[in-house]
Amino acid sequence: MTSLDINILQNYVNNIFKHLGATSSNVTIVPTIYLSTSTIGLNPNIIGLPVKGTIYVNLNELAQFNETELLFILGHECIHIYNNH
Repeated sequence: MTSLDINILQNYVNNIFKHLGATSSNVTIVPTIYLSTSTIGLNPNIIGLPVKGTIYVNLNELAQFNETELLFILGHECIHIYNNH
């Protein structure tokens, strides 16, 4: 994928939660394009701030993955949220 739209990622997450059987995801994707990869690594992060279920992603880094790889990465993070860990 050459460029990512935050709405595409949000739709992926919403669909993942539907497949898990959740009635709503209550998960927000937050782009962090200004953070360096050396600081946060390549992986998206879940941060348990006041709003449960925020996935921070580095759009520049995720742009290198295809759709299947993105779904795997986001699915992994969604499972953490879904299972409350």
